[in-house]
Amino acid sequence: MSRRWSFLFFSAALSACSPTADTGTPLDAATPIDTGTSVDAATPIDGNAPLDAATPTDTGTSVDAATPIDGNAPLDAADAHVDPIDGGPARAQLAIVSTYLGGTFSYRVLADGALEAVSATALDAGAHFYGLAVHPSGGFAYAFDLDAGDIVGYAIASDGTLTHLASSPVHVGGHPIAGIVDPSGGFLYVGFDDGSTIRMLPIDAAGALDLAAAVTTTVDGSVSSFAMDASGHFLFVAYGAGIGVFARDAAGTLSPIGRATATTTVFGGSLALDASAAHLFNAHFAVRGFTVAASGTLTDVASHALSTDVGSDSHARSIVTDPSGHFLYGINMANGHVNAWSIEAATGLLTMIDSETTVSPCSIAVAPDGRFIYVADDLGTITVLARDAEGRLAPTGGTAPINGLQPQIVVIDAP
Repeated sequence: MSRRWSFLFFSAALSACSPTADTGTPLDAATPIDTGTSVDAATPIDGNAPLDAATPTDTGTSVDAATPIDGNAPLDAADAHVDPIDGGPARAQLAIVSTYLGGTFSYRVLADGALEAVSATALDAGAHFYGLAVHPSGGFAYAFDLDAGDIVGYAIASDGTLTHLASSPVHVGGHPIAGIVDPSGGFLYVGFDDGSTIRMLPIDAAGALDLAAAVTTTVDGSVSSFAMDASGHFLFVAYGAGIGVFARDAAGTLSPIGRATATTTVFGGSLALDASAAHLFNAHFAVRGFTVAASGTLTDVASHALSTDVGSDSHARSIVTDPSGHFLYGINMANGHVNAWSIEAATGLLTMIDSETTVSPCSIAVAPDGRFIYVADDLGTITVLARDAEGRLAPTGGTAPINGLQPQIVVIDAP
């Protein structure tokens, strides 16, 4: 069921992204996976095999992110970044932000990381946007209107100008809250807050969604967020009962592999994969880590939370990895912290290396070249933080205004 806030009360603004009690039932190591077998938190989950018979069995090695399902490189593979910190951005960059009630905004990223608003007027002010997904080409974005049941699509010009797609909005019904586009750019996966389903919609060359060809998959609870490896072989889904893992075929069809619960509970929250897809991180009230096997199955990095200094709304993008995959960044709305951890490549364990403080952070993004971190707060500001080669953060003094609550920010290379 959707939640609503009002601009009339300051306390409501402060709570719009604050952690709230989860209705899910705590899980322990004996929680069964989808296949009916019992889960041992210390043992990889072995459920149904992925659809592709060539997918290797669980060897404990990480996913080969270099080979996508269809044998072709992902759309942006030629422009992949290797975390350059010095100098200006390799390409023009844009920030796209959707909000609850304030609409959707776009910004140009300047050489010093500062944001320049493309337009003084947002699109779709008054919409109840809770989630945002961007096409890997950078040419399209999709915002999810929770209460209208709509997906609003935008074309993104190279200068950051947003225009509505001719096919927009697409009414999917229910309460869409989160989404992700696969690396080929051919499919949008949408999760719902009011039902235990994922809906896959094909995307054509103009960015239009084919609702008539949509395929629905059942999951174990309301969806909070998605992650996908760069090859597009596996889709990871955070929901109220844990993290679901699905194999994907070339037609975008999902096949369940299993479910991870962690020895401490997982209740929805944000997901982030490192660059090699060797480790998956989840955050809601705590950060938890998983090793991703070649088969897509998940094993706990540790029997305890890796950090408890995180927190935002369950569906907010509260953690993100840098382009090198060596660092994880996360926010805590309760105390304003923006934290940096190094990721131990062999184990996935985290080491805190830095922390900065903002006010009421709601979502976080990293620039495609890794030079800057952007934090959108629930009080109307985007804060820019510089990042050095060791992953540490430093305030730049740069900020940009936004309107609305529940801001979700994504920073991309311009199309």
